[in-house]
Amino acid sequence: MLNHKLMKSYKILIGILLALVTLPFCGKNEGIIEKPPHIDPSAKKKIILMIGDGMGLSQITAASVHLGRPLNLEQCKYIGLQKVFASDQLVPSSASSITAIASGVKTKYDYVGLDADGKKAVNIAEMLSNKGFATGIVTTSFVSDNTPAGFYGHNPDRYDREGIALDLLTSGLDVVIGGGRDHFNQRSDGLNLLDSLQSADFLVFDNLQAATVVEKGKVACFTDTFRPPKISEGRGDMLSDATLLALRLLDDNENGFFLMVEGGQIDWACHFNDQEWLMDEMLDFDKVVGEVLDYAAKDGNTLVIITGDHETGGFALTGGNESSGEVQTGFVIDDHTATMVPVFAFGPGAGNYTGVYKNTAFFEKFREFFGI
Repeated sequence: MLNHKLMKSYKILIGILLALVTLPFCGKNEGIIEKPPHIDPSAKKKIILMIGDGMGLSQITAASVHLGRPLNLEQCKYIGLQKVFASDQLVPSSASSITAIASGVKTKYDYVGLDADGKKAVNIAEMLSNKGFATGIVTTSFVSDNTPAGFYGHNPDRYDREGIALDLLTSGLDVVIGGGRDHFNQRSDGLNLLDSLQSADFLVFDNLQAATVVEKGKVACFTDTFRPPKISEGRGDMLSDATLLALRLLDDNENGFFLMVEGGQIDWACHFNDQEWLMDEMLDFDKVVGEVLDYAAKDGNTLVIITGDHETGGFALTGGNESSGEVQTGFVIDDHTATMVPVFAFGPGAGNYTGVYKNTAFFEKFREFFGI
């Protein structure tokens, strides 16, 4: 009996020793130990925030298996997790999530650009614009949807598209590209905000091809009357072309810029529990991620952050085969969930995005990077 107890204790001791010996080596792969690029305080500073709306870890995993190789975002060596809760409930909306990211305040489910008390929350784009930086938004959704609106809108009703559109006139943004033209010129109040944007020195376009010839200046391009089509319906390289145009225009600013790029229809696909649509949108978004990372690598002073505002659908991988690229999945809901969302970072300051933190932390990280 004694020998049995000794043997059992010996096995436990060996297990503990093995754990202690191997502990210093945990996580010592090339990606994690790589030293983050230094932030040069005198350099022109640029942030590209890429948001896959509704994109969680399962959406990323499924897309990688479906593609048959690592996604472009997997080039990022600095990875964290953000907590996405709204102020009044655990499950967030895109409005509450983006307000937290863009303005650093927790807010109610239906509020965009306001704090939980209904007071205006200044967002990072507004703050940077006032400091002489260039700012822009690009989306595969409509311009007055919640995620892009988080960088210019202030409204207690996230579905008040016409009210949110009005805020664009005083936003300070330099580049705006997405759908939703009807919210600006087919309004219940009879206003034509496209004319107002022109009066505010914007070059206004109703198609992206025409806008690509612009060399400099402020651009507002409304690619569709409402929602842009799915990839499967012929949207093509809209997100890529719009992002590259925005980068070219914003980079003309001598101080630097902040650009938000949204893959908005990842969220729509998950709301509809449509796996095929989801995979199309994920791969389109990741294609643009690759182009943005190439730009940042060549530039050297650009910080790229890739994340979701929340997860949608309770999406899960339930089966499949990595070798064949088969993915079997399931959804538990047709709405958002409260699960933490991964954050990928690349470039100077990328090391600041590791760990686990509230989504409100982005705002202070942005401010620190730009020195404001």
